[in-house]
Amino acid sequence: MNNNHCRFYCLIFFLCFVGINYADETNPNSDDFLNYFDFIGYTRIGTGMSSSGDTQARFQAPGAPAAYRLGNESNIGLEAGLRFTYPLDRSTGKKIEALYFVSDYQSFGDEKEFYRDPQVLQAYVNLEKVLRSDLNVWFGRMYYERKDIHLNDYFWLDNGLNAKFGAGIELATKMGELKLAAFHMEDDDDSLVSHIKSYAVDARLLDIELTKDHKLNLFAEYVSRDGGDPLTIDGSTIISKDKDGFGLGLWVDSQLTEEITNTAVLLYRQGAAFRQYGTANPIREDQGYDLDDAHYWEINNSLVYDSDAYSVGWGTVIRAEEHGNGSNSKLHWLSTGIRPIVYLTDHVNIAIEAGVDYVDNEALDVNGQLTKVTAALQLSKSRGYYSRPVLRLFATQAYWSEDFEGLVGNSPDDAPYAEDRNGFSVGIQFEHWW
Repeated sequence: MNNNHCRFYCLIFFLCFVGINYADETNPNSDDFLNYFDFIGYTRIGTGMSSSGDTQARFQAPGAPAAYRLGNESNIGLEAGLRFTYPLDRSTGKKIEALYFVSDYQSFGDEKEFYRDPQVLQAYVNLEKVLRSDLNVWFGRMYYERKDIHLNDYFWLDNGLNAKFGAGIELATKMGELKLAAFHMEDDDDSLVSHIKSYAVDARLLDIELTKDHKLNLFAEYVSRDGGDPLTIDGSTIISKDKDGFGLGLWVDSQLTEEITNTAVLLYRQGAAFRQYGTANPIREDQGYDLDDAHYWEINNSLVYDSDAYSVGWGTVIRAEEHGNGSNSKLHWLSTGIRPIVYLTDHVNIAIEAGVDYVDNEALDVNGQLTKVTAALQLSKSRGYYSRPVLRLFATQAYWSEDFEGLVGNSPDDAPYAEDRNGFSVGIQFEHWW
């Protein structure tokens, strides 16, 4: 562990300590000016190694947008922000909120100076019930109602991530909550001759009551991309024309019992609405797509069971992509995983996570599966699937198909399994959000 990591770990533990104590001691009804501020964030820190003593490997199937995360996150990271909330009228909930939020992550084995150039992921102002009692108005940069499967950190809806600017309204209606937003994106990849700009309109109608235990949510978007100058990649010129696209989706949030929650999702996207994973920017021609024909559809499901004796998280994804560039342009991803947690005491528990990913990736001419199993001894704040902070000691074993040799277990940095079909790692991780 280098000195840079040691300094970072000390900083994180200090910030977590301050955040926990601040949250416990603040009185929201006090007129003390400091109580208008709220320190929020997320961190995961730790260290690990592969069986040979090299860098802890990450086991992810080639082409899969995500991987099962317990004992499989070979990086450190911090997201932290300061939120200012000024109540104009506590009796009606009228208030002004502003947030400034930054982030940085570093893979194991990367010697860069951590946190020298953090990303500003959120910086917005929200006027809640200021103009009307049923209306919120916001502008700036925000995550914007992103949705994920926690088990594998898969964000299936994340339209605001890294957008340069956005604005929106949230209106309470008799049917449900109506949300309208517009985003300006700019793809400033260093490999581009010039930046590619795009614009998106996002519409959602949320919490439509089907029954008292089942809520329907509807989603639609339109994206227009300005092609900009031609893309020059490896000396070749690829014409990048103006394109557009749309996305449609729905999901149902269910409270199946007092202990069980479930979210079932159906999504479809095409053209410029087909996003690069990890950013709101549309995919590009030089990444192997033709936006005239590119599209995907997806079904996913996430279930969480919580009780005093044990918790279980289960997730599954079925995703079919067509990249639109002729032959060898399809990618199919089928994934399912489960994480049971057994509570030995209020603070000590054992977690087991098993996940299987099947990928048929025509662009790489490979197909097969990756199986990852992790056992972890955890010290957590309390019982509960989402209880944080948590400290984990873990051991991970993974196996993958012959087709995946050289594509799994060889990152980050000098992870040692490039010529293998299985790998093993151990480590320690601290995770917290506040």
